[in-house]
Amino acid sequence: MELCKRIIFVICIIIITSLSLWLLCFSVDYIMFKNHKPPVFCKETNIIKDASGTKEYIGLGYKVFIFIKDGKYGMQLGSLSMDFDEEYYKFCSLDEPIYEGPTWIPPIESNLSNKYRNLLEQENEIIYKYLTNDIVICEDNEHTKHLLKNGYPVGFIKEFNLDEDTKQVENKEFSSKQAYEIAKEYCEKNIEKFEQYTLIENEYNEKYKQYDIEFNKKIGEYKTKDCIFISVKTDYTITLFIALNQTDFDEYQNIEIDSAKVSDFVRKEINNKYNGELKKYEEQYKTVKIVNDELVLECSIKVELNHVSPFIDVIYYNI
Repeated sequence: MELCKRIIFVICIIIITSLSLWLLCFSVDYIMFKNHKPPVFCKETNIIKDASGTKEYIGLGYKVFIFIKDGKYGMQLGSLSMDFDEEYYKFCSLDEPIYEGPTWIPPIESNLSNKYRNLLEQENEIIYKYLTNDIVICEDNEHTKHLLKNGYPVGFIKEFNLDEDTKQVENKEFSSKQAYEIAKEYCEKNIEKFEQYTLIENEYNEKYKQYDIEFNKKIGEYKTKDCIFISVKTDYTITLFIALNQTDFDEYQNIEIDSAKVSDFVRKEINNKYNGELKKYEEQYKTVKIVNDELVLECSIKVELNHVSPFIDVIYYNI
């Protein structure tokens, strides 16, 4: 009798513990779902309907779908009986983005600097948002698209009316130096440690009557994916500001890359890859990237083979 009571007690403990763990997992994933983020306690399946990022996640007794198609973004949470193809079809039949409302306030991150917060003009009403390539795009009633990545504002794009814009009389007295000073001042207000960035390009765009400027946080002589794009019109207004991959390469700033070793590596790789078919090759541009959590130098190479038109190949040099 005593043994039966103990067995029943143990079974009850196991059941209660299991239910508590399930409730914890589901609660966390439900909160993630409500905040439009991927689940934590789910396994991602191999089902990917298209290259845009549509995915299916399976948890303990529930599923989470993330749909992305043609700039529309949506999520669905439900039981294991939910059919992926059916839910995907429902999503694709929508005329408007799944998340829509009169206003939307971006999440406030505890470590988000005041300089980042300045990027969003929150007094403007957000009329809708969607997601593409890990970037959440929020458009306000002034047709300005605010860009967020992982909850962080990373820039904005002001919509152009090209027909009207081409009629604009450009300010002939507005110089590239003035455009640079405006861009520099804006970046200093909104980007931490902007002094670490290098001016890469400052060119006049005749089509839009503006200067397109690029800054980059280089490692040695090589550009990284930590870049800033900003456009300044000749009427002194900023029409575009995008700052991607902030701080991703900060821990690598003291790394030295031997250019001679890189060129020697590229020469050997290209020759081994194409053997006797190689006619000649020419190094194009090199960019430092993070691939699978490792720092690499992406080398773009123009290759010419016997009886084949020239083409671009890519060689990765592990740093």
